[in-house]
Amino acid sequence: MNRCAKWGGARVKNLASKCGFSSELTTVIQDIFVFGMCSGPIQDRLLKEDASKIGVTYTTIIEIATAKEAAINEKSSWKKE
Repeated sequence: MNRCAKWGGARVKNLASKCGFSSELTTVIQDIFVFGMCSGPIQDRLLKEDASKIGVTYTTIIEIATAKEAAINEKSSWKKE
């Protein structure tokens, strides 16, 4: 993986907060995080979420990405054993 989901999310949030997006900041952060993610299973999973749903928040996106990343890492450790 190019970047850890939690670290990448925190970095995107920090950088975007300095850009003056005001009320649209959360939406912009979610978009930057999802589309800035390297193509692969994590981004594929995030793109399955309907961003227009009320329950889909920045926190939800980070949780989904972190869970998917953990599953991938666990699966790859099985192969090494």
